[in-house]
Amino acid sequence: QGSQAGVARGPKIFIVEPTEGALARHQQVSHEIQSPSCFYSLEYLFPSLLRASPYVVANPDDADFFYVDFWIYWNHDHTLYGDMMVHIHNTLSKYWEKHNGANFIFSNSLDAGRCDSGRTAKDSIMLLHFGKMQFHDVSWCNLLEKWGAECDLRMTTSMRALDHNLRDEKARDSALTCFHPGKDIIVPPPMNEGVRFVGSDSEPVTAPYNTERNITMYYAGKIDLNAGSENEFSDPWSDAFYSFGARQLVHHMFHNLPGWLIRTRHATGSYANDLAHSKFCLAAAGWGWGGRMKMAVLAGCVPVIIQDGVKVEWEEQLPLEDYAIRVPMWLVHKLPQILEHYEASGRLARMQAALRCAWRLHWWRRPHGRLFELVMCELKQRVAGVSGRIHVDWDACTLTCGGEAASLAEPHGV
Repeated sequence: QGSQAGVARGPKIFIVEPTEGALARHQQVSHEIQSPSCFYSLEYLFPSLLRASPYVVANPDDADFFYVDFWIYWNHDHTLYGDMMVHIHNTLSKYWEKHNGANFIFSNSLDAGRCDSGRTAKDSIMLLHFGKMQFHDVSWCNLLEKWGAECDLRMTTSMRALDHNLRDEKARDSALTCFHPGKDIIVPPPMNEGVRFVGSDSEPVTAPYNTERNITMYYAGKIDLNAGSENEFSDPWSDAFYSFGARQLVHHMFHNLPGWLIRTRHATGSYANDLAHSKFCLAAAGWGWGGRMKMAVLAGCVPVIIQDGVKVEWEEQLPLEDYAIRVPMWLVHKLPQILEHYEASGRLARMQAALRCAWRLHWWRRPHGRLFELVMCELKQRVAGVSGRIHVDWDACTLTCGGEAASLAEPHGV
């Protein structure tokens, strides 16, 4: 809860309530979506925090933004979305038409964000987990049937950008991105917030920063989806685009390096302990967004992001270089030397110190999370016409929004 002063300072948001059909669907999935371990709970959690905040206004005339309480991931019935839009146009048409829906906000936790939801709310703001900048899909690239340039995302995207003959709607849609920079907000997923450092589901919140970190680079998860199957040899490209090839490249090049622990399957029993004893952790996506960046941050492990063409959580809002590393694919063969330089130069120690504060900005739920406040700060800056990243003092653990600094260690308004 923020103070009443926070109401005046922060963004003013009117909540567009769900239609009867959408509400019935919400109630059907409410038990599953409310679990702290649910990957796809953004559409439930964000409006829950918003309703408990001082930023909600009852009169739409007072609103800077309109939040639409519609659960996109959980409502695959296009009729329900159509009904919601009819409801908006019947009750709030003058507000929608004023900016063509640009100040309406939706949550969308679909794996590929806008690329999975088509033209849904195409001019509105979306809270997403996936910031892929290129729509074109080359994941099923059979090199026996296609020339390799057709499977080169940089090549195909550049050619599409130069194509001035995108006349029909389907072609225009294919040129869209899964994320609209400067409009959409890439936020961390709400999963795995039952505990802070999980050794078991009942373990209390702790900060695993004093553990001895004897693992240089860590990753655990699937590598080759078709390993051991007939397709592994007959159709090797069928799973080659999984994770954009990032985790596969790291595994195949470096899994035998001393100090590098690169597992080829999920390490359910030891995962949290492994993270807490690692200096760097690979943050790779899957077919869509991934949760490994968040899990690394929570464990005090510096995320190594290898996701070409994909913006990650808070990349437009925070100085991620203070506690994370982004490595383009063409530099991956130098990864051991890069990480050695980070450690020898003292940069790693400074990043680990920043993580002692930064983890709260990747955590939604109370009492520890301050992620919601960061979303509100971003919206406040948009109302004020302020662009650029939000300032955080990692040593003091304070966030400055609108010229006012507030502690991230205590609940507050922005």
